[in-house]
Amino acid sequence: MKRPRPKPHQVPIDISIAKRFAAELFERGEREAAYGIWRAIQAADPYDMETRRHRAVEAAGRLGSREFPSEIARIRSILHEILYTFPTPQLADMYFAQLETLLKPIERKSNSGNLVLGIGTGRCGSTTLAAIFSELDDCISTHENPPAIFWEPRKEQVEFHFRRIEMLRSRYQVVFDGSHWWLNVLDQVFQHYPTAKAVGLYRSTDSCVKSFMRIKRKGPNSINHWMEPGCPLWVANPWDPMYPSYPIPSEDEVGPNRTWKEEMIRRYVDQYNTALRAWHERAPDRVFLLAMDELNDRDKLSELSAWLGIPGLKPTDPRNEKSIADSTDHANWL
Repeated sequence: MKRPRPKPHQVPIDISIAKRFAAELFERGEREAAYGIWRAIQAADPYDMETRRHRAVEAAGRLGSREFPSEIARIRSILHEILYTFPTPQLADMYFAQLETLLKPIERKSNSGNLVLGIGTGRCGSTTLAAIFSELDDCISTHENPPAIFWEPRKEQVEFHFRRIEMLRSRYQVVFDGSHWWLNVLDQVFQHYPTAKAVGLYRSTDSCVKSFMRIKRKGPNSINHWMEPGCPLWVANPWDPMYPSYPIPSEDEVGPNRTWKEEMIRRYVDQYNTALRAWHERAPDRVFLLAMDELNDRDKLSELSAWLGIPGLKPTDPRNEKSIADSTDHANWL
């Protein structure tokens, strides 16, 4: 029996009316009520940039009046808000002032450090690779450090990262960050940092898809980052803009034991890994390909060390290997 095709998405309310009402509440000083409406709008439409910016204003106000147990707790709270809103000037200035304070005790280097990025679909070992780099001396290693970069990158997101990288390279010999979102700005990174290199992680399509399916909730709260905006079959999520979106596959494209979401993830993994291979073939001196299974191979990591000119890479305990949680690790954000 064929599954029913989805009905066209219908917006239950006019979002523009809700936005105007929230703006009026804000102007009257009823800010909590306004923010509540903006939060609801963003939950329904994570692509709405106007609402993300409103949420960033809210976040900056809250963070400015809060007490934190430590400086690092403050900076990670700022990054958390930036991740789920947008790197507006106010939030960015707040972050960089805090980062400058944290870095002040560390002596500046005469030469800028090496920039290395880990890129891969996700569920491919990027958290483990970040842990491997974190064990190097004089290295700052992070995983999915905010702000996220949309699949269709925004200028503010990229400029924020470049400013952050410059500050870190002035204090550390190696700066590493691993995330799927670097793929679509890799050309900009290489133009801006002529000595930067990237480690392209990959995993077999079947096992990668199964891993994604395991961590993206099932049932009424099922998440599908790869759906087209506004699709009513899955719950919208703040991370949706960080991935490509695809139309629902036809019945001919879906195997008898697969789901629409599974096929969309499969398309993403294949598309991403094809782009990785193309980068490696085009610039083998800039992009090194590494299978997830090779992360515990000492010889392969020695080869990677030699290629990077950074000695000391060695296997570590796998991270998120059997976890059903997403791999964002707030504990190493900076």
